[in-house]
This record gives sequence, C-alpha cells and structure tokens, in this order.
Amino acid sequence: MSPLTCGNESASSVNRELASNAITHSNSRNPGGRFTVWVSVSHERLRVEVHDDGGPWTQRPSTDATTGRGLLILSQLARDWGRAGHSLTGWNVWIEIDYPHQANPRTREETA
Repeated sequence: MSPLTCGNESASSVNRELASNAITHSNSRNPGGRFTVWVSVSHERLRVEVHDDGGPWTQRPSTDATTGRGLLILSQLARDWGRAGHSLTGWNVWIEIDYPHQANPRTREETA
C-alpha cells in the first residue's frame, strides 16, 4: 500500500499541496509542462519531493489574500522542508514529516 493512501492525513496533505503548487504556480501549468513527484519512507520519516518546470518563486501572500498559505501550513506539519533550483531550470520542493511504522492490523497485538 502506498504511504500516500494508507490513511495518514498528513501524508496526503503534503502530496496534494506540493503537486497543486506545481500545477498552479510553476511553468508546469503551461501546455507540455510536467512535474515529477518522488515519495520515500525511511527511519519513520516520509519525504515527498516535487520537481517542476520552474518559474518565479513568489513571496508570502499579503495579509488579505485568500490563497497562498499552503507551504506555511505544511511547514507546521514538517520535520524539515526546503527548496532548491532556479526559475529557469525548475524548482525541487521537498518536505519530511514523521511517519511512524504502522503495524499490520491483523498481526498487531491487542490489549484489553
């Protein structure tokens, strides 16, 4: 089962927000545009990375804006996050969240 579809709401939120940002804010939204999502799980951490086709990196929204706070919200869930790249070559945005190993419900020991 994919870590992004296992019922972990934080993992699903991270994936949706980063992919949505690539589609909405980067050059990936243009005809022929692409973005790539990588997901890895290790040592009770989930890492989601999205590489897009670049474009300007916008600063924080104004106080009266109704959008533009997704990364700010994700940063509160994150163990760590960052970005690298350039507006001409593409951005790589990544986030790591705690992702504790979940026991198989059929083999998990129940306590009464």
